[in-house]
Amino acid sequence: MCIRDRVNGEYTPLIFLWDGWSGEQLATIPTAKYVASLDYSPDGTLLAAAVGGTVQIWDPQTLTLLGTLTTTAETVTGLALSPAGTWLASAASAGNLYVWSRLKSPPSCLQHAALSLHNC
Repeated sequence: MCIRDRVNGEYTPLIFLWDGWSGEQLATIPTAKYVASLDYSPDGTLLAAAVGGTVQIWDPQTLTLLGTLTTTAETVTGLALSPAGTWLASAASAGNLYVWSRLKSPPSCLQHAALSLHNC
């Protein structure tokens, strides 16, 4: 899969992978809950999906779930991968921003810091 491919979730329990040139649907990834937000790393090696109170990190080439990042009971409403794909920011429904690092490590090695945006 190359960088021109596109993804969408459309608030369904599915992630769709599309070829950006031909419009052909390449794959579908089922999830347990609806998908609120998606982001693709610039090099095409990571796909992040906001699914309920989690962020799922996928390998879009093999369709393998690499890890799941869990917030509190909040719903993840948005996310963004860094240009190098080494960290991720996720926004949650209660106004918290989570910053995650070491995305290519096993889930037990993932680090995060929660920043409250309530007083901004």
